[in-house]
Amino acid sequence: MGRRKRSDGKKLITLFVNGKYRYAVFQDTVLNPKTGKYTHPKTIYGSVDEELRFTPNARYLTLSEAERKMLLFPATWSIDTVPATAPVKSTRGRPSHPGPSTSKLYGAGFFCEQVARSCGLTDDLQRIFGEERAAEILSLAYYLMLHDDCYNHLESWQRVEWYPCTKVLTPSSVTRITQTISEDDKQSLFALRKRRIVNESWCGIDSTSYSYYGHNLAESRFGYNKEHDKLPQVNQLVIYDMTGSMPVYYRRMPGNIPDTRTLRTTIKKLELAGFPKAQLVLDRGYLSAEGVELLVKKQVSFIMMAKTSNKQIREIILSLDINELCLPKNWIPEHGRYGIESTFPFSVTVKGEKRDVAPLRLCIFFDAERQGADRKKLAQDMREVAESLDAIIEEETVLDDRTVKKLKKFYTLTIDEKKHTLLAYTPDEKKMHAFWALSGFQAIICSRVTQKAYSLSAVLDRYDMRDEQEKCFMFIKSEQQGRRLRTSTELSNLCIFIQFLALTLNSAIYRVYNSNNALKKYFQPESI
Repeated sequence: MGRRKRSDGKKLITLFVNGKYRYAVFQDTVLNPKTGKYTHPKTIYGSVDEELRFTPNARYLTLSEAERKMLLFPATWSIDTVPATAPVKSTRGRPSHPGPSTSKLYGAGFFCEQVARSCGLTDDLQRIFGEERAAEILSLAYYLMLHDDCYNHLESWQRVEWYPCTKVLTPSSVTRITQTISEDDKQSLFALRKRRIVNESWCGIDSTSYSYYGHNLAESRFGYNKEHDKLPQVNQLVIYDMTGSMPVYYRRMPGNIPDTRTLRTTIKKLELAGFPKAQLVLDRGYLSAEGVELLVKKQVSFIMMAKTSNKQIREIILSLDINELCLPKNWIPEHGRYGIESTFPFSVTVKGEKRDVAPLRLCIFFDAERQGADRKKLAQDMREVAESLDAIIEEETVLDDRTVKKLKKFYTLTIDEKKHTLLAYTPDEKKMHAFWALSGFQAIICSRVTQKAYSLSAVLDRYDMRDEQEKCFMFIKSEQQGRRLRTSTELSNLCIFIQFLALTLNSAIYRVYNSNNALKKYFQPESI
C-alpha cells in the first residue's frame, strides 16, 4: 500500500543521503495501473550540508511563490539564504546576447588580453586607475601592438575589432587619456611591477631614443641615435628584469646625454623607488671610471662589458700567448669560445684621496672564428676605401672635415691644405696591427660575482640575456611605432607610458616564443 498524501496538499521534504552527497528531496508514491505495483520517485530541490543549511538548485529557483509554499521543510533546517524571487528561466543551448548585434574580430584582442592578465599588467592597472580607465589604457597599448597606424584610425578599428574599452576612442579622447596619467600613477605602477621581481634577479639597464617632430619639449635635444634621424629626441632608460623577462621601470632623459652620465642618477632613482639591490647587467656604454667607482661604493653586483681598447685590458690581452690560451682546459663548449680569468686593479676616491680596493674580476674570452671574420671584414673595407681614395685623387674631389675623419681611420692621408684635395695615402700599419691584436677578444668586468657562484660560462649566460632586452627594444621602433612620436607638448608626451605598457606585453610574448622551439619552427616574425 502506498504512502498516504497529506490532506493539505503540501509536500514533505526529507533528507536523502547517497554516499557523501546530501539532498533535499520529496519522495512520492505512484501506482502503476498496469502492474498494480507502487513506485517511489524522488524529486530533488537542492542540497543540505552537515549543518543543515539548504542550498536550492535550478528546479527550486524556477518555482513560483505559490509552489514554494507547498513545500514543507523540517524546522531544524536553515533556509534563510534562499532567494525570495525566482530568476528568469534559463534555456538550454548557446546563451543569447541581449544587446545590439555586432560582428567583430576577436582573436587578436583576446590574445593581448590573456597576455596582459598572465603577466599581471591588467591587475596592476585596475588597482591604480580602476576598471574603466584601465580598459582605456590597455586598449591604447593593444592598438600599438596590432596596427602600424596612428591613433587617428583607432576609432574606425573599434568598429570591426574587439578592445577592452567599449567607448569610442577618438583622437581627442586619446589625448585626454594620456594627459590624465600623472607622475603618481607612473610611480604606483613601478612599485607594483617591482614586487613581481623575483629574489636574486638580474636586471639589465639600457636606453633607447624617441625622435620628435615638435620642438617644445623640455628634454628634447639633438643627439646620437642608431636610426640616424636628424630630429630632436628624448632618451628613455629602461630597467629590465631578465629573470622574469619584464621591463619594470623607466625614466625620461634629455636626448643629448650619453649613458655614462646617467648611471649615478639611475642608481639614485632606483633607491628612491624602493627597488631591491638588484644585480645589474650593463653594456660598454656605461663603462666609465666614475660609473664603476659608484657601483663599487654602493656595493652593487654587476656584470659589465668592457672595451678591449682600455689601457689596462689591452695590456693584459697583448701579454697573452695565443697558443697557451687556445688549450682544451680554457674551452667553453656552451658558447664556442675560449676563456680565462684575470684581475682588474681599481681604486676609489675617499675624502679626496685615491684608495685601492679589491681588484675587480676580469673575464677575457677569445673566439677564433670571430677574429677571422673581423680580419676579413677589415681587409674588404680597406680595399673599398682604397678604391674610393684612388677615385678622389683622380677626380681631385674637394674634401670636408667629416669625410677626412672617416677616410683616415686606417690610412695616413696627405692633403693639400689650400685646395682641400687628396694628394696621396698610405696604410696606417700601427692602427691595423692594433686592431688585429684585439680582434676576436671580448672582456667583461664583474664585481661581487665570485668564481665559485658564477663560472665563465655562467657569466656569459648572464650577459647574453641582454640580447633578449635588445630584441624587445626592437619592438618599440617597429610594431609600436616608437621611432618617431607625433607629440609636441609635455602632457601628451606621456604616450611613452603607453609604449612602456606595450613593451611589457611584447616582452612577455617574446619570452614564451624564444623558449619554445615549436613556435620558432612555425612562426618566424620579421622583426625578431
